[in-house]
Amino acid sequence: MKNNQKISKTEVKRYFLLANAFKNPAKRKKELGINGLRHEYQKLKEYFLNLKESELDEKFSDKVRLKRYNSMDWYKSEIELEKAGVWPKMKGLDIKLTVENVPVTTEGVKKILNGKLNLEVPKKFLIQLSSLREIAEFVYENFPLVFYPGGEVREKDYNVWARENNQPLCNIYDFDIDDGCSRAIAYWLNGVKKAPTFFAEYKT
Repeated sequence: MKNNQKISKTEVKRYFLLANAFKNPAKRKKELGINGLRHEYQKLKEYFLNLKESELDEKFSDKVRLKRYNSMDWYKSEIELEKAGVWPKMKGLDIKLTVENVPVTTEGVKKILNGKLNLEVPKKFLIQLSSLREIAEFVYENFPLVFYPGGEVREKDYNVWARENNQPLCNIYDFDIDDGCSRAIAYWLNGVKKAPTFFAEYKT
């Protein structure tokens, strides 16, 4: 990684909430068109830019995520997707598909779609993936991925449980994706190997 830019945790919170709020207009992309999506994006961005950090914090339903955001130092960079693993069982995928990094997870999804792997993929996820691929350039430009240090979720949250329950373990890479797993897979399917990212480091 080069040209790492230090950013505030407030900016990370703002863009996480912005990405979450944008899911609603994104569902209407055929009706709105790309110009309409840009308009909706600007409205939402302006709204979140005008909120204080305490107001942003109130909008986090996941207080564990909020605690993690507050406890780490944050940077912005362009990061290779092969350095990151997705959330275990993301979007209802079989755990076998999510124990490796983004490229391997993506290849697994492709094999299922091509009938070469006998596992289920939730229809809702496939619809989301198709939609993301259609507007991938717009999403890439406006919604940075959010990465934790490797193992923050895949080891501490999942592997600890998996060992006790004799379940497949996640391999640990440089980063765990906190927000943007579906985006990362859509990018890889489109041939994009790295993406703008907010990434965290533990405070020293």
